[in-house]
Amino acid sequence: IAALQLIGQGRIGLDTPVEQVLPELANPVVVTARDEAGKPRSTTPAKVEIAFGQLLNHSSGLDYSLDGTTPNGMLNAYPHSLQRPGCLGVLQDLSVETQGSLAGVPLKFEPGTDFGADAYDLTCSRFIIERLSGKSLEKYLIYFLRLLGIKHTSFYLTPPLKERLLPLSYRNESGTIQRWNRPLVVDHNPASVNVHFVGSGLFSSQKDYLAILRHWL
Repeated sequence: IAALQLIGQGRIGLDTPVEQVLPELANPVVVTARDEAGKPRSTTPAKVEIAFGQLLNHSSGLDYSLDGTTPNGMLNAYPHSLQRPGCLGVLQDLSVETQGSLAGVPLKFEPGTDFGADAYDLTCSRFIIERLSGKSLEKYLIYFLRLLGIKHTSFYLTPPLKERLLPLSYRNESGTIQRWNRPLVVDHNPASVNVHFVGSGLFSSQKDYLAILRHWL
């Protein structure tokens, strides 16, 4: 909704090169070969720039794992980044994780030629929204959710939400349900949360979650 609002206001378009707002994404390179560890061995400059619309539909080519980092490894970058004030420092942190010593941020494929399912796209779109609007994602979220009567959803684990918090669980390789014992992706201390990510970090009640799904559907 926030992205569509900015487009409607003429602040940005679907074809706008993202480097105009996020210079950290300038001069992307496409990975053409990797070493045995999965790290990029050779790259070639991307033929086109990444467009804003490609972040929204996951066709930018951005991929966290292109540096050989596993999804588990990326879990360590998020808590560290969440404690950095402002989106600039966070984007730099994540860029370092994926770019390393490469000339530019690595892409899995040429922008607009394929589709992926990586949260990096939406993370970058969130940075664009905040830089152009001057508002945090929390402020955007709360405004729209309150209009829908949704009152118990936030990026901050407030005392009322904490009282109702259920522990995370997941289905392991054997198929059984297991308690989450890995590092927390999101800090449970509201005072430590300075950045709101699109792919994680939102606390909500079951009733609010179902209400959001109902409005989407």
